Amino acid sequence: MSNIKLIALDLDGTLLNSKKEISKKNIEAIQKARAQGVKVVFDTGRPLVSLLEYLSTLELFGNKEYTIANNGGIIQRNDGILISQTLLSYEEVKKIAGVAESQGLPIDIISGDICYTVETAVKTLLTYVNNTLTFHKVKFSEVPKNADFNKVIISAKCEVIDSLSKKFEDEFSDFYDIFRTRDILLEFMPKGVNKGTGLEKLCEELGLKSDQVLAMGDEDNDAPMLSWVGLGIAPANSKDKARVAADQISAYSNDEDAVAHAIYKYVLNE
Repeated sequence: MSNIKLIALDLDGTLLNSKKEISKKNIEAIQKARAQGVKVVFDTGRPLVSLLEYLSTLELFGNKEYTIANNGGIIQRNDGILISQTLLSYEEVKKIAGVAESQGLPIDIISGDICYTVETAVKTLLTYVNNTLTFHKVKFSEVPKNADFNKVIISAKCEVIDSLSKKFEDEFSDFYDIFRTRDILLEFMPKGVNKGTGLEKLCEELGLKSDQVLAMGDEDNDAPMLSWVGLGIAPANSKDKARVAADQISAYSNDEDAVAHAIYKYVLNE
């Protein structure tokens, strides 16, 4: 019998295939693990509003199910009860906005299910990535100072993020946790907040230790989660930082049911 009591899953590039669907094989494996009492938790950079479809698919609603969203910034029970939320201050958001503006880049400020978009001559690409948020195009002076600021995203063409991500990380990593979450997205979180710290907080709440947790993720922002758990697995399509942090690299990609293969091998022992 496996020692794993909780499975933490990234969504995009891990649980979801290229069509943004949870495959039948992944659903079946997750249902079998849950039937044995193993908790399944999304640990994702997405905001809560964009998770509802997938929580419904896996029937993960209720007061004994949990979600980690916004790169660890939100931990919530799936009946809507908030367990933990860590926010950016207005001044922290303003500093990021100033740097982005100096580079001629737009920013997207996430506040719950609202996104305040401050555009330059360069248009944000976030609207192509997430259609569940309510977007408001504003000047930075129009951003409400008393809003809950979950995170800030700089979204631009891959080559632009390539050229600037290291600069931002070098200059601002003392003040924010900064992650490349997709080729076109660079995300700024409150310092010390990431998928790993969010998962650690939830496990403390549930009385679980890291060696009782399996996690899977493919992107840079998954590295802290993969490092913290007892068994971190990177799908075959993973980026370098996830591969380095993981204990195992799957022979299967997100389009080849990597999650199901890991569950059958390491949780169900089949």
